[in-house]
Amino acid sequence: MTRPLLAFSTILIISIHSLFGQKPLFESRELDMAYQKSTRSRSGMPGELYWQNHSSYTIIARFVPKESKVTGKLSVVYYNESPDTLNSIVFKLMQNIYKKGANRQMPVDEQIVHDGVLIENIRCGENETSAGMNSLSATVVNVGLPNKLLPGSNVTVKLDFETPIPKKSGLRSGTIDSSSFFVAYWFPQIAVYDDIFGWDREQYVGVPETYNDFSDYQIHLTMPSEYTVWATGDVTNESEVYSKPVLERIRKSKKSETKIRILAEEDFKKPDGKELTWKFNAIHVPDFAWGASDHYVWEAQAAQNPAPDNLCWVQSAFPAGAEYFEMVSGVAKTSVELFSREFPGIPYPYFKHITFRGTDGGGMEFPMIANNDVAYDSVNTIMVTAHELAHNYYPFIMGVNERKFGWWDETMTTLMEGYVKDKAFPHQKIRGFFDRNVSFNFLGPAHSMIPLITETSNIMKEGISITNFYIKGPAAMDMLQNLIGQDAFIRYNKSFMQVWHSKHPTPWDYFYFFNEKAGEDLNWFWNIWFYSFGYADLSIVEVTQSDAYLKFRIKNKGGLPVPFTIRVQCKDGEVLEEQVNIRAWETNTDELTYRILTGKKVTSVTLDFPGSYDADPTNNTYSME
Repeated sequence: MTRPLLAFSTILIISIHSLFGQKPLFESRELDMAYQKSTRSRSGMPGELYWQNHSSYTIIARFVPKESKVTGKLSVVYYNESPDTLNSIVFKLMQNIYKKGANRQMPVDEQIVHDGVLIENIRCGENETSAGMNSLSATVVNVGLPNKLLPGSNVTVKLDFETPIPKKSGLRSGTIDSSSFFVAYWFPQIAVYDDIFGWDREQYVGVPETYNDFSDYQIHLTMPSEYTVWATGDVTNESEVYSKPVLERIRKSKKSETKIRILAEEDFKKPDGKELTWKFNAIHVPDFAWGASDHYVWEAQAAQNPAPDNLCWVQSAFPAGAEYFEMVSGVAKTSVELFSREFPGIPYPYFKHITFRGTDGGGMEFPMIANNDVAYDSVNTIMVTAHELAHNYYPFIMGVNERKFGWWDETMTTLMEGYVKDKAFPHQKIRGFFDRNVSFNFLGPAHSMIPLITETSNIMKEGISITNFYIKGPAAMDMLQNLIGQDAFIRYNKSFMQVWHSKHPTPWDYFYFFNEKAGEDLNWFWNIWFYSFGYADLSIVEVTQSDAYLKFRIKNKGGLPVPFTIRVQCKDGEVLEEQVNIRAWETNTDELTYRILTGKKVTSVTLDFPGSYDADPTNNTYSME
């Protein structure tokens, strides 16, 4: 028989040390200046003087599939809402990660290495004065302004560009087959100038993704007429690019509870030597990406988001016969509805989402569209679909700086995909690192275990980034939920997202916001789980028993505090259990001493970790015999 200890006894937690106030969180000089300037506040709210910049892009581009090349003319109006006078504008050329000689975190296929993005005819301002350009790295260039850009003013920059598209599927975009492509990071894009770090001049080297302002896009894409294009934003010339039968299916699918095949094999166009221009409009989005193919089928249906008059059009585009893609639009519908109503409880931010069959392995997110693999099995299809869709929350409405805090958006989307799996597909097996037994292997002592808060762009090893992003980050959020309760976690997280919607929050804003909402100083938890090198490993080091009491000491060998279950085996066969919240470690994260009124002879005491973590199970049992 097993029963809880507290049903008949009292647990006394004896602290070896006590803390006279929590240790403050480390803040960089740049962050402290933001607080001093009142653009941020230590309440976790945007400061009274918070600001952010934005842009309006017009791009007229042509894609030549046989040459794997996009050429275009770009005009962008940049709005300086900051209190600073700017002498230059920084552009990102992220496709230059494939440029010969560029820094990369991982090797790439030689077939996708190219000569880089070509920029010509740069003009700035009303008089279109030519501007100088100097390269800061392969993926970052600085464009000097002929005239200073004053606070509250704007400047128009025009340029011509030519971007090679990888001839195989690259890190996040490229050629999928001879006539299917996913095209991302394809135009010169203005970097973020923010209230903490100024210009984002971080190189794009592979794992750290990007950091973008919320901007408007008007895009014209011209390509051979047999291609269909799926992209961020609204198609504004539908009658020119779709046939009447396809238009009718589109109309029906936008309100359909079940999926409709909009484009079938019999609808594919044959090459006729002509070209077609696709026109898109996207408002207040952080990026623009697109996929194109002459032989992809297209399915769609509607998701409630969250009211019947606010539907989200969920779609999938894939080659006929891609087995698991048949279930994608249904998974997307379920994900949108759970995200909107339950966790995070924020309506899905866009009117549509497309899952495009593209990259080899996993998936990659862009506003309203994801570039996903044909997964290995149904559970991977479910979780990758949900994960990439979840990114439309983090980082697309929460404008996270992924170059510095890449773990944060991946952590939140990993929690969200797990929520979808558990709620809607509970009978599916768990994926990879969601299995605690798998996670143990990554959360033990190793040189690769670094603090979560480590700036992502400073991590040049791919494996370390993956551990922080998808394993240690979600583990920390699991611990936070144990500390304050899942309901409180969901409420505080929802409030944070509402406050920082369409802004640029940092983890410090998140930490301080939770402190305020909880009405307590949680810095002890933030410091040890986000700033330390520790790992999860508890050990029972001593157990003694008097006539009435059982007393034992638990050592935190790994340094990271975790919740645990005490299991006491009595000589008469009864098993007594008690769950201990992570809060037990608040005043002393090194060691705990317990005294339990048992009244029975005890043969052994064991620590168990259901729903938690422990790197070394060999030191979790103490025998009294």
